This record gives sequence, structure tokens and C-alpha cells, in this order.
Amino acid sequence: MAIFGTTAIGQDNKELVLDDVLKSTDITKFCTVLENIKYKQLITTLGDIEKVTYADGGCGVGGEDITLPVGEYTWDPTEMKSQLQFCAKGQRDQLIAYGLGLGYSAANVEDAIIAVKMGISNPEETVSLSEILIDKVKKATIKDIIRQAWFNDTAIAKVSGGGVLSNAVDTKHYNSTNGFFKQLFTIVSGDAARKYAITENGLSTYALQDALAADRAKEIYKNLYYGCTELLSQADNKVIITTRSLVNNWEQSQSASAYRESDKGQLSNGQYYYTYNGVPLIVVNEIDRYVKSDFINGTIYTMPRHFALMTTLDNILLGFDTSNPDTMTEFWYEKKDEKFIIRTTYTVDPKFAKSDLIQVAY
Repeated sequence: MAIFGTTAIGQDNKELVLDDVLKSTDITKFCTVLENIKYKQLITTLGDIEKVTYADGGCGVGGEDITLPVGEYTWDPTEMKSQLQFCAKGQRDQLIAYGLGLGYSAANVEDAIIAVKMGISNPEETVSLSEILIDKVKKATIKDIIRQAWFNDTAIAKVSGGGVLSNAVDTKHYNSTNGFFKQLFTIVSGDAARKYAITENGLSTYALQDALAADRAKEIYKNLYYGCTELLSQADNKVIITTRSLVNNWEQSQSASAYRESDKGQLSNGQYYYTYNGVPLIVVNEIDRYVKSDFINGTIYTMPRHFALMTTLDNILLGFDTSNPDTMTEFWYEKKDEKFIIRTTYTVDPKFAKSDLIQVAY
């Protein structure tokens, strides 16, 4: 949300407008969220068996030992925390707060009411300032979860230290655990067949990296679809998680060709998405956004500008002790410091369950 103060109608000749410019992606759109995970909890997965039937050779003939195909992964969640403090005195004039206490209660926003517009064209209404602050923090937490789930790396370093993180960004925002990108890089290093190379990502300027030839996304999605493992090829619930850059290129391809209604699907919330051979293209806008803002060195993007991952939603996991923002967040007014404090705590662990259900392009 952005806050705008303008010389227009409103109390004290000001008008306060709350505008959701950057709306948070629904986390469950690109992964499966699991709650109540425990530290060092071992998860065992059982695969299928086959070739168990053959011609009967007679009485007493036959009998073969079987071994169940077992896979394992361990939850190793990281404790996360944010603690934000707000002093009403510092922004009293900007926020046009009414209902603040007097004297020693003047900094307490718990009972403060402000007149706002929920969007530039909406009518003015009164809301609790403390509720706005809490809502802001909850939405910021969801954005953090998405960003860190993808980009975190416990060994991350700034560009000046030979790493990929912009020198302007604090490493503490990206070093709490190993996210999906770090895990994908590790999987590909052990099995190069799991990757299709997007050569544009390795070019020498932002402009060259940004540019995609016509039908380039179509070629990338084709290589994912036909280059994956037999197990992934036969999965019924495949998805392609992708950057906005590739979907924009795909949309242009569709506009230039005979459009097929079957190339489009609809989510339960009414939102439309494109499909490739029936596989939904799920856009994670945060990947584009943070590559362009936080993974730059002045000349090039240092993380994949274009990216696509074909997997199943139940293979890309995000484990929490709790994923409910209401149970993550607590708040209170601290008289000693004259500040309204909002604290968020949770544990989280991003995980791929099976590497043979992954085909990636970057």
C-alpha cells in the first residue's frame, strides 16, 4: 500500500488514500503449504512397485522378495521473526490521526482513528490506525515468505564479495535458509538433464537479458514438457511455474497465431491462466520483481531473469509451524518506549519432495 497526501478535500485540507499497488501472490498458487511441521521431523515417501505377476510355474514354484522403494526428507525449519515499532508522534501530521490520547498517551495508536480512502476513487471512511498497521505487517510477511522461499541462500554474498546479491541489499533478508532456487541449482549440478538452458540469462547487459525473440517462451515450455522424466510426464497434476517475462512472450505468441480457447484455464477465484498442452502456467510475479531489484550488479542480472519450472504442486512444499498470519502476529503498546510494537514469529522450511519430479529452465 502506498500513502498519498494531497491538497484536496478532507480534514485539515489533506486526503489520505490507501492503495494496494503491489498485491501479494497467493502462496498456495505455486506450492503446497503444510502446517505443524517439527524440527528434524523425518518424512518417508513410498514409491510404486511393478512386474510382480508372471506365468504360474506350478505348486511351490515362485516367491520373490520385494523391497519397497523408499525416499526420505527431513524438515529443518528456520525460526523467523520481525519486530516493527511505530511512533505516532513522528507521523501525526501526515496520517491525520484522531482519537489519540492526551499527555502521556499521545503516542498510543491503539484507539486512534483516521479518515482514509481505500483507493483513489473510493469514498472516504474511518478506520483504526492500529488495524492498518497490523494489516500492513501481515501483508509484508506474506511477501517476505514468497521472496525468501525462492531466493534464500545461507551462503549468500553481495556482489562486492563475489556473490549475486546487490550491494544495496542487506544479506539478512536472504540468508535464513536455502530456498527453491538454491535447491534447484543443487539438483541440476547432480543431474544436468533436469535443466534446459535459457541462454538469454547469460548475456552481457540488462537489455540483452531482457529481450526474448518471438516464440521463445513456447520453445522453453516445449523443452520442459518433452524433456522431463517419465514419472513427471505421467503425472496428472503438473504445473509450470514461470516468470512474468516468459508468460508475456507466450501471450504474444498466442495473439499472433490462431487462438485456441483450450490454451486458457480458470482458477477457483475466477482468475484466468494460460496452459501449455493442458499444463497450467502459474506466474510468480515476485521472481521477476526481486531479480530486477535485488540481484543486479550495475550491468547484468545475477539471478535468472527468465525462469520456468515444471513440477507438481504437491512436490514443491512450504512447511510451517503455522501459516496463519493471525497466529503469527502479536502487538502491544510499550509505554516505556512510547511505541506501538508488532511482532511476527514463525518457522518455515521450503522443500522439494522428489528431484525426479522436476524439470527446470533458467
